[in-house]
Amino acid sequence: MNRDKLNTIRFFAGILNRAKPRPKVSLIKLAPLVLTFALVIAPLGARAAETDAPDASAAHTDTKFNSAPAFADLEAQCALGPRIPGTDAHRAGRDWIARRLRELGYRVWLQRFQDTNPLTGESVEAWNVWGIPAAWGPDTSGPETESPALAAKPDSFILLSAHWDTRPWADEEPLASKRQPFLGANDGASGVAVALEVARTLKGRGLENRVALVFYDLEDSGIHGKTEGWSRGAQFALAHLPPWFGRLRVGINLDMVAGKELVLRREAYGEKVAPDPSQRL
Repeated sequence: MNRDKLNTIRFFAGILNRAKPRPKVSLIKLAPLVLTFALVIAPLGARAAETDAPDASAAHTDTKFNSAPAFADLEAQCALGPRIPGTDAHRAGRDWIARRLRELGYRVWLQRFQDTNPLTGESVEAWNVWGIPAAWGPDTSGPETESPALAAKPDSFILLSAHWDTRPWADEEPLASKRQPFLGANDGASGVAVALEVARTLKGRGLENRVALVFYDLEDSGIHGKTEGWSRGAQFALAHLPPWFGRLRVGINLDMVAGKELVLRREAYGEKVAPDPSQRL
């Protein structure tokens, strides 16, 4: 595994290095997405104290980022319980994300893989959940678990990603009695919620066919000090990319993006691997 390539998928912003040279993404094309992320930075965590969030499935016709449905999506994931790979709540989380993507007009690809949970040593079934713009195809009605063939391949696209699983237990808690499974409101649910809301805002802006989504599984069960155990879903995706992934221009990963008085600093790996898009964002 090329660690720099892994970082492009796992961390805040990156471009996959390809052998074939490609033109740079223009700042004009990035601007609507940059503006959207500027609106994301503060309001999601603060919303919890201000109001009861409405049903996330309700229709929203505006093109501005709305913290209320985003927070509702966060709460809906937490209501399922800890999404620990191999549990019923985990499978329910997979189905919930797939349903939300369909509601937003995306075609769903469930990228299944079998792996060992590094923290527990158990063999688990896991899924990367992809949202593919409906306008891209497909040219076949094959099963969701297979890499989709597309009738219309995009000239280029932006990838929004997050991980959706939760760590089996809070192993860094000082008190042993608190080393229990947790809901992952910030570490897991927040990235998914923000990505879904950003995708909704892109509808009607003429950008919805330029943005794909992927929610990685088995990301958060690594052992500290052992890099290979982290981001197992992202590693699997990188090793089994569909042919159309070569048209990727920029990847933006969201993780732990909720909280009161939230401050998002420049992410070190993104700065190293892809400094230009990192600075633009």
